Amino acid sequence: MVQCQRMDLSYTNRSKKYELTAEDKQDAFERQYYHVYAARLELLKPRILEAGKKILGMFSNTFQSEDVEYKQLEDLEMFEKAFVIGTIEKRISKRPGVLKEIAEEELIVPEDYDGDEMMSIVSNKDFLEFEDEKQIVKLQGNISMDEVATGCTVGLYGSQVKSDVFNVEQIIWPTPRPQRPWPSKKTGGVVAFISGLELTGDAANDVSSSFAFLFGVADTKKVMLKYFEAVVISSFELMSSWLNQELFCVDSASLAARVERMVVLGDSIAVGQVRFFFSSKQLSAMTSTTSLIYSSEWNFQFLMCNCWQI
Repeated sequence: MVQCQRMDLSYTNRSKKYELTAEDKQDAFERQYYHVYAARLELLKPRILEAGKKILGMFSNTFQSEDVEYKQLEDLEMFEKAFVIGTIEKRISKRPGVLKEIAEEELIVPEDYDGDEMMSIVSNKDFLEFEDEKQIVKLQGNISMDEVATGCTVGLYGSQVKSDVFNVEQIIWPTPRPQRPWPSKKTGGVVAFISGLELTGDAANDVSSSFAFLFGVADTKKVMLKYFEAVVISSFELMSSWLNQELFCVDSASLAARVERMVVLGDSIAVGQVRFFFSSKQLSAMTSTTSLIYSSEWNFQFLMCNCWQI
């Protein structure tokens, strides 16, 4: 057996400031999102103006033309064609809320109770609002509830038809963020990010979920027994083999040797299947059957955040 050589690199943990504390958890129920939307609007406005310049034919630094002018909502004249920038807000009448939950617990049925409410929260009473720095209006016209979400920062071309209603003719999305150049460094350590392992603590389930993910098959056990005589390994075991350079790809092996830290992201622990929190001992048990745990040169580290029981 060939022993793999891994790079020996220095490491400093600087993620302390991102760890959730008891104060963060308490603040989560009181936090308002206005400052988030305001910051997003300030950052995206230049890119929306750039997109509007291309789509609507605006020019010069004033972003004006004979037909189109960028304005704030409070400066609009009635039926004036204009270009406005702000944040979308969805108003859902059947949106779940604390007061509705209390009413259900107390068996209080509201006057507008709908027996189909549990089937869908969408209704014909829903509408869209649009907010810029100083004013809020309702939206109508060429815009759909299905193509936007609360918090979307967009530009709208249209006209104000009532004091509180804006008629949309066209949506102007911000231009894509400029892509940073890919790093050209071919040597030195790297950080690997992985997700979708769906570990359950049971080897058979892990193999089954990996097979279903790859081939989109529901009854995986029957298919594997009927059509495959080869050994099918789980995604976790496949990852372990790659990290230990046991796969037959020279380029991948050279990259695997440079992995200094690994960050495990979402959909990696199948909490919904086993219905309990994984302890550190259980996580160790999951890794004990693979060669990964025996690699003396590999420093494996789980970085877990917000693992909630379903």
